[in-house]
Amino acid sequence: MGTTPRASLPLARPAQWFLNGGKAVTWCAGLLAAISALVLFVPNAVNTIFWRPVEYNLLSQIHAGDSADFVTSLLGQPALVQSVPGAGLTQSIYLRRDHSVMTVADDAGRVVLYSVLSCDPEFMPTFTTPIRSTVHLQDRALGEAENVGSAPADEVLNSRQLVAVPPLSVSSPAQVAEVGIQSGSNAARTQSWFVGVNGACADLDVLAADLPLAGEQPTDASIAAVRSSTAANFYAETATEVDARLDEFGEIALGPYTSVPLDKALGLYVTPHLFDLPIDRLDQAGTRTF
Repeated sequence: MGTTPRASLPLARPAQWFLNGGKAVTWCAGLLAAISALVLFVPNAVNTIFWRPVEYNLLSQIHAGDSADFVTSLLGQPALVQSVPGAGLTQSIYLRRDHSVMTVADDAGRVVLYSVLSCDPEFMPTFTTPIRSTVHLQDRALGEAENVGSAPADEVLNSRQLVAVPPLSVSSPAQVAEVGIQSGSNAARTQSWFVGVNGACADLDVLAADLPLAGEQPTDASIAAVRSSTAANFYAETATEVDARLDEFGEIALGPYTSVPLDKALGLYVTPHLFDLPIDRLDQAGTRTF
């Protein structure tokens, strides 16, 4: 007798809870991947968009007396490295966005001079001097660049000795450097600091047209004109126990780390000379004027 074929049984289907659970796992994995990507992306995006505060933070971590290796770990490799003849010193220049950093280190790798030059009116870092005053670059006139705490600009602090650095070929100064009040004193822990205007990023042909050169003492009127017309665009400081002197031409001598007497110039300045910077870094409109 024939048998009636049995209908084939349907294939087993996964339970609904299993399907839903699998979708949930897939969704969670995707969410975690997205979160991970966001965690990695956001800081980079913030640092890219709001890069100035990042640079300000890096600059605030560096001080004269640090090791040259530490500076390089923060700023990357310098674009220029050259020895200072007969002095046992090495000058390095780091080219950063809208600013340049210069260090001078001794044979032991200790930074004896640290200097920052801003070449954009919007790049406005601040620095704490050895006497705990604050120096502001680019956001106020040179005659108001230094103050203590939240107090108005201190007229005494801003009555700094001015040295006009003569150019090599034209009639206007290459730099206007001012020596911080109490530089080299016990109150400053024997450190010195300097504030001023570097002509590599300012039109000193106009701003300092009345400043005499070749060691002549500028008049009060000519100094006042410069200090009220333009913002400071550089700050520099020395390490402790480093004697520093500017000669009448603005060149600096540093001791006791060199065998060169303090009354003999080293061909070195407290901020990069324009010939130490590439052409694309020179900008006469790079400093705020008032």
